[in-house]
Amino acid sequence: MPFISICIPAYKNKEFLQRLLESIAIQTFKDVEVVVSDDSPTSELQNICHNYTDRFQMQYYRNHVPLGTPDNWNFAISKASGKWIKLMHHDDWFVNEKSLQFFADAAINNSNIDFIFSGYFEMQNESLQKKYIINSIDTILLKRSPLNLFKENFIGSPSTTLVKNDGKEWYDKKIKWVVDFEYYIRRLKGHSFIAIKLIKVYENKKCVIRLILCVDHHWNFIV
Repeated sequence: MPFISICIPAYKNKEFLQRLLESIAIQTFKDVEVVVSDDSPTSELQNICHNYTDRFQMQYYRNHVPLGTPDNWNFAISKASGKWIKLMHHDDWFVNEKSLQFFADAAINNSNIDFIFSGYFEMQNESLQKKYIINSIDTILLKRSPLNLFKENFIGSPSTTLVKNDGKEWYDKKIKWVVDFEYYIRRLKGHSFIAIKLIKVYENKKCVIRLILCVDHHWNFIV
């Protein structure tokens, strides 16, 4: 049983997927498996995944009938055997070889925690647009009730998260437009969390690319 399953719901964009897989391959934390659930109409992503089977444990699934969002997310998660699940969108990637270690350390050192997420830096055309790290007030609000996520999504995209693999919670396909933080609300009810400073988010006119960045110092809130 690997410690972390990195679940990648993929669709086309072979350059993005290759960049993500390459960033996984260089991670110093190696107790991982990668699960790719591919909604693409061709086999080009399968060929890319095949090139990484000798670098880490890989499961690849081709969905001949596309599942769409969030069913493709759930399918990838359903195939995960790790103790923890890290859902990664295929246009996101690790930019430092120690990035995943930060998440793993938070999970290993806090056995009572079920949910870990990170702050992020939002960039547009190489310029900083927004820096967001959850502050003490928002932490209190989130501790008081996860319903405060309806005021503002303090967590961000699923790529910022690491969740315990308990097989109990799934993304709800009936709530497409707010599917991520509705899931967070259910996961957080009655559970503790940790926030770590790790994410950069790059945004351009065509797409949003999220980068996981390892920093020399990290912080957390344990509630």
